Amino acid sequence: MQGLTARIDTEVWAAACIDWLEGRTDIRGDLIGLAGWSLGGYYVPRAAAFEKRLALCVAWGANHNWGAVQKRRLDREGENPVPHYWDHVLWVWGRPDIATFIEFAEDIHLDGVVENITVPFLIAHGEKDRQIPLDYAHRSYEQAVNSPKRELRIFTPEEGATEHIGLDHLPYVTTFIADWVSDTFAELDGGALS
Repeated sequence: MQGLTARIDTEVWAAACIDWLEGRTDIRGDLIGLAGWSLGGYYVPRAAAFEKRLALCVAWGANHNWGAVQKRRLDREGENPVPHYWDHVLWVWGRPDIATFIEFAEDIHLDGVVENITVPFLIAHGEKDRQIPLDYAHRSYEQAVNSPKRELRIFTPEEGATEHIGLDHLPYVTTFIADWVSDTFAELDGGALS
């Protein structure tokens, strides 16, 4: 929209949002967090790794290596994983063709990034997610060694919410994440995590 495309360095837009929020009198600048689902599972941890004014972050679907997911998608599903998928991806990222995009997408990963997260970090992922491998949730968790409160929550088939971002039981995942965010903000406000 208006020539703006998605970008790898999501801390840039996160910083712009925080700048705006900090200018408001009804917002506490020390308690701003981000939660992102699906590709937001890349965007949010990346932003939190480098934008140090964030107080917490949630990867709702651990999109640890989205570039690799795109390569697998192309290999497995060719031109049409879902209708107009590649046209949409090229538009979102501002790339002229699939080959250029796939090369560019190699840099859309969190290896060497997640260890820079120094705030509470929740990774919520479905055990049977067919979009993003479960291994990516474990990789994000294992690399988040500098988070003062890191949590990996895998939703099982018995619970529901085991598909991508918990779409098979979204209220269950939403409630869990909202409670985690609320509890974590309370801990931060009370000094328990400082």
